[in-house]
Amino acid sequence: MLSIGSAVPTNEPADLRSACSAIIIGQTVGAGHFIQLEVPEQVNAMIEQFMAINQLSRPRSRPATPTEA
Repeated sequence: MLSIGSAVPTNEPADLRSACSAIIIGQTVGAGHFIQLEVPEQVNAMIEQFMAINQLSRPRSRPATPTEA
């Protein structure tokens, strides 16, 4: 499980760890409530690192349909 929080997290890491001992906690810098919109490069890097640690692969891009091309 991965939890990514903003510069002012709403959950205490100890509370999260008591709920799930295997949790990985990330914290962004310079963002408010909408971290995925404000600092997407940080969020994406944390997700990619989580996927690599857990040996998960990125979903393959689907080919564009004729109406999307």
